[in-house]
Amino acid sequence: MSKVCIIFYACVPSLMPACHYEQIGLAFKNASHEVLMVNSRHSIPNKRISEAICKFNPDLILTYNHVINELIYKMTNCPIVIIEADTFSHFSDKELIAKYQDRIFLAVPHNRRELIARQVPLVRKDRIIIYKSSTLLKPEPTLMDINISFIGTLNQLQTNKLVLNLVANFNKTEYLSKAKNIFQKALYNFETIDENDLEFLSCNRFELLNYLSTYTRHGILDMVAPLGLHCYGHFPTLDKLAEFYDLFFCLKSTPVYSMAENQRIYNRSKISINCHFAHNIRQAEYSSYSWRVPDIMATNSCLVSTECHALDQDFGKWVKIPQFSNKVEAYEICEKLLKDDSWRNEIVRNSQIAIEEGGFTFDERVKEFEQLFNLKKQENVNFKYLIDLEIIGDTNIEIVNNISLLKSNVDDIKVIHTVLEKSKFYYTLHRIYTLNLESIFYMVFNLIRSIATKIFRLSFKKIFLKLGLHHKLRELMYSYLGK
Repeated sequence: MSKVCIIFYACVPSLMPACHYEQIGLAFKNASHEVLMVNSRHSIPNKRISEAICKFNPDLILTYNHVINELIYKMTNCPIVIIEADTFSHFSDKELIAKYQDRIFLAVPHNRRELIARQVPLVRKDRIIIYKSSTLLKPEPTLMDINISFIGTLNQLQTNKLVLNLVANFNKTEYLSKAKNIFQKALYNFETIDENDLEFLSCNRFELLNYLSTYTRHGILDMVAPLGLHCYGHFPTLDKLAEFYDLFFCLKSTPVYSMAENQRIYNRSKISINCHFAHNIRQAEYSSYSWRVPDIMATNSCLVSTECHALDQDFGKWVKIPQFSNKVEAYEICEKLLKDDSWRNEIVRNSQIAIEEGGFTFDERVKEFEQLFNLKKQENVNFKYLIDLEIIGDTNIEIVNNISLLKSNVDDIKVIHTVLEKSKFYYTLHRIYTLNLESIFYMVFNLIRSIATKIFRLSFKKIFLKLGLHHKLRELMYSYLGK
């Protein structure tokens, strides 16, 4: 029997795994492996989550961006595969990599193998696994009533020291010229940004990344919005997004996080646009692209993407993906594709062929892991999901069995088991057929909170009136006002 634990950090307001993580978990389950999915909601899992992982006793741990702690290393003895979700600079607890190098494997795209080997020299080259971007999404017949879709996060626009310094030095040509050069260097290869660059801009790496990613992504989407954009995902600050007039009115409040929800939106879309974050390196030698790329290509939607050399490397044999270098080009490409059905359909058809023939599916990734780590199959396997929520105090929710079997006419079966243990809260919903599980959870929680608040207010009011405190309060008020 093989047990696979998948640890990640996805800070989205959803009780279910985000699309990518749900897919890899299901691929292992479909291949007859016991699966434990863990969303730590922190860059390092807390003690209770760590103990649950150790109790599971995995035969293989996959951890995205090295979201793991030393307790898990000490209490398990299986191989640990670090999957590069962003870049090496985003890895947690890097010192543990050196300490436990004999157990560690690194999974990266083929064109980043040499780069990661230099960044993590203690891990032998033969332990660096080539890891293709993959998908489980499928094309499905449906009404294509969306011109352009975007699924993703629109980051918060922050007025940090970086922005304040730009404003303060507006009249200093030399300062602005150097700042612009740093921005261009960061967009070309964010890994080349050093401490001197950050000190000059008076910001940290996250603030610079957020600034560049936010304004680049918002600008592109705001530009294509008049063509019929539908924007789904996570919008932390709507008041800031309102500054982008066209984009704001394209935002959709319907949550889209799960695999089924992503598949449904992409198949309804004529075009799906991919806008890289700044850490998706554009430098030709080490370029990278979003995990959403194969998801879009596997469906009936036509991918339009920020230019990226890796797209041509990986998919150029089958399809020429339309790419843009600025927001004006993005608008022009989308406009042409919407008018030219034959060109758009040809790209879609060849993209689907590329996914299948090129082996860009999670089924293929699972086979590679099985072979490399000698994973054994078993019958009647479970799919468990642990999530560390910060909604009400110290909360854990465990979701088991039958997670998201993709069907075109039946919504996902979500089975949540509940236990009330000591001071920890566990919530239960049994066999719910729904598009939006998290909204039901919040609805029940808000209903309970509302009822409790009303009971408290009524009880307080009765006590207040019975003791005649309202008369005394009024007398004190008049006395204070001199009446």
